[in-house]
Amino acid sequence: MKNPPFTTTKPRAACRLRTLAAGHICVVQQCEDCGCVSIHMGPTTVRLDEGALASLTETLTAAVRATREAADDIASLRSVQQPS
Repeated sequence: MKNPPFTTTKPRAACRLRTLAAGHICVVQQCEDCGCVSIHMGPTTVRLDEGALASLTETLTAAVRATREAADDIASLRSVQQPS
């Protein structure tokens, strides 16, 4: 699969951020002026435009789905291999 070109929005020096969501490992904020979305995870911040955020969401959702399917497959194999 060919990687799509990504664009980034350079945040202004004084972005006015509003929090969109917060969890145990990250906070997601958006600049009220330029629309840049910032994902803060510990000391790391990733800034994305809305299109890149949507693409990241799709990719992470697919990864979570694949991880769960793999865990289900492993659990099935273990239950078949258990002596009765």
